[in-house]
Amino acid sequence: MKFYLLIQLLSNSYLCSVILITQFITYPSLYNIDQETFIHHHKKYVDSISLIVAPVMLVELFSLIMIVYFTNDFTYIKCLIFLLCIWLITFIIMVPSHNKLSKRLDHIEIKKLINYNWIRTFLWISKLIVIIFVSYEKF
Repeated sequence: MKFYLLIQLLSNSYLCSVILITQFITYPSLYNIDQETFIHHHKKYVDSISLIVAPVMLVELFSLIMIVYFTNDFTYIKCLIFLLCIWLITFIIMVPSHNKLSKRLDHIEIKKLINYNWIRTFLWISKLIVIIFVSYEKF
């Protein structure tokens, strides 16, 4: 159980770091890319971030599922609901938005990315705070 908590803490912390960099640096910088190089730059970003984030997101999900399975603790169930919301926002809103941007520079779509990413940022940080609090009690 402590192993899964450690994995959860590490993966959640890592993903919070990435989401904060994305929110405050990466997405706003999309406004500054010229139209001629935007599609190439965006494709390179999406390919790179997918390799950096997708495996850790899977580890985070698996470790939290294992924690919920072994503990059946409602606090962890809430964290899992937060995580499922993050996944839903990612695949229902963020991926289609990136697909639009892969075809052309669109400042409205960039604004949409930034705004919806605030929800994911809030959920990931909230989840981390809860996991830290609960883990502190367990260790």
